[in-house]
Amino acid sequence: MSKYVREVDSIQGLRNTPTSDAAAAHVRTPTGKSGVFVPFDSDPFGNGDDGAVALEGPSGWWVRKPAVEEGRANPLWWGLSESASGATNAAALQSAIDFAQKQPVFEDKRGTVRVPQGKYEIGTRVDILANVDLVGSATYKPSDFSMTMFLLEGEAYCDINVDVSDVKFTGVVLLLDSGETDNEYAPGPNTPTQYKLEARSRRSQGTCVRYHQNGDGAVTFVHGTVFSSGFETVFDLHSEATSGGFVNGNEFRGEHWNPDRYVLQRGPGPSNGNNFRAQVQPSSDSLEIWKQESNAEASDNIMMGRFWDPQKLSNTPFRLEGAGRKNTVVQASEVYGPSDVSGSSGGVISLNGNYISAFSAAFSQTSKPFEPNVPVQVEGKIRVFDPDGSLFASFEARQPGGGVLMSYGTTGAGNARIRNETNGDNVFVIDGNFTDQYKLEEGGQLSHPELTSPPSNPDDGDLAYADGSGWDPGSGEGFYGYEAGTWVKL
Repeated sequence: MSKYVREVDSIQGLRNTPTSDAAAAHVRTPTGKSGVFVPFDSDPFGNGDDGAVALEGPSGWWVRKPAVEEGRANPLWWGLSESASGATNAAALQSAIDFAQKQPVFEDKRGTVRVPQGKYEIGTRVDILANVDLVGSATYKPSDFSMTMFLLEGEAYCDINVDVSDVKFTGVVLLLDSGETDNEYAPGPNTPTQYKLEARSRRSQGTCVRYHQNGDGAVTFVHGTVFSSGFETVFDLHSEATSGGFVNGNEFRGEHWNPDRYVLQRGPGPSNGNNFRAQVQPSSDSLEIWKQESNAEASDNIMMGRFWDPQKLSNTPFRLEGAGRKNTVVQASEVYGPSDVSGSSGGVISLNGNYISAFSAAFSQTSKPFEPNVPVQVEGKIRVFDPDGSLFASFEARQPGGGVLMSYGTTGAGNARIRNETNGDNVFVIDGNFTDQYKLEEGGQLSHPELTSPPSNPDDGDLAYADGSGWDPGSGEGFYGYEAGTWVKL
C-alpha cells in the first residue's frame, strides 16, 4: 500500500480509486461531503455504501477517518446545508444521529454528532437517541411552525440553539416523552439524561420544553439548563397516567426573559419532587411564574430563584390550584404583585422565611391570595399593600404548627389571621379596614402604634393606644379596650 494521501475530486472519484493506491484519500468537493477516508478490507459498519461514511471501491472500502476512529459524525456528510430544504436537513441530522448510535466499532463509547456553525432549517422532528451527544455551534429553525423540533431520548445529551423568533411558532422546541421511547428517563449505565438549550421565540408563542408521560413510563432525574426568550410556556410538565408513571425528581435551571409562564404542571398524573432554579424577567404581557392546574397531582416541588417585577404579571405569580398539595417557594428577594400566592383549591405553600407581599386588590373575588380555611405554613414576613402602593398591614409570622388564612371580599375589606391549628383559636387578626393598626414583631411581641383617630369597625376585645389629642376616647393618652361599643381605658 502506498504511504501517500491521494487527492480526489468527488465521492464518485473515490469509489473508482483502489484502496491499495494510498494510505488515505482526501476528497475535495465544494459540498460538506469532503473529508479524509482510510482504507478497509470490508465495511466496518455493516451499513453498505451509504455515500456518507463508507464507500465501496474497486478493491476494499473507503471509510471516513473521524467516524471510524472517534465515533464522531458530521451531518454535512449526509447533505446538511444552510441552503437545503427542511426535509433534507432533518434527514441528514437523523442519519448522523442514527450512525452515531448504531455503529458497532465503539460499543463502549458514546457517539457524538457535532454540527458546524450555521443556520439550518429542519422540516420534521429529529430524535436524539440514547447514548448520543448532539452538540455544535449551529442554530436551528423550523419549516413547520406547529411542529415538535427535537425529541430527547433517555440517556441522550444535547447542547443546541434554536431561534423561532421570526415566525408564529405554536409547537414545541424540545420534547421528552416516556411514551415514545423504549426506556425510561431514569439514570442508566452510561449517564443521566441531560440537555442545554438556548431558545428564542416571540412573546406568547410556543412551548420551549415539554415533559410528557403516559402509561407506566417515567420522566425522571433529567437535568436541563435553558436560556430562553419569549414563549408562552418555558417548561410544560404533563403527566397523564394516574397509576404507574410520573414526572418526578427533575432539575431545571436557567434564565428566562419575557415568558407568559415559566412553569406549567398538568395532570391527572403525578409530577412531584421537581426542583426549579431560575431568574425570570416577565413582561407586561406575562401571566404568571408557576401554575399547577387543579387536576395536577403535584407535591414537594421546589421553586427557587429571583423573579423580577412580578407586578407586571396579569395573574397571581404562583397559582397552585391542586387541592391538598405541599410545595415550596424560596424567594431570592422581596416579591411584589397583584397577589402573590394563590391556592384557589387549597394549595399549600412554605415560604421559608422570605418576603411575600400582596396588594389589597387581591382580596377581590376574582383574585384571592389564599383559599379560606386552608392552612398556609409561613415563616417570614407578610406585607399587604393598598393598590396605590401604600402599606396596608404588616406582620411577622413564625408558627410551625399554625397557619395564615386570608379571607376576601370587596377591595380593602379582607383580613389576615394567624390561627393555632391545634385548637382553631385565632392568635392574631389584621382587619382589612384597619390601617396598620397592629404589628406582630419578631419574637412574637405585639406593638400598638399611637393612633390619632379611632380604628374603624372594632370588635369586642380589641386593644388600641390613643394619642390623647387627635383621638381621645375620654380619659386622655393611653391603652383602651373595646367593649360593648365603647372604648374603655385600661
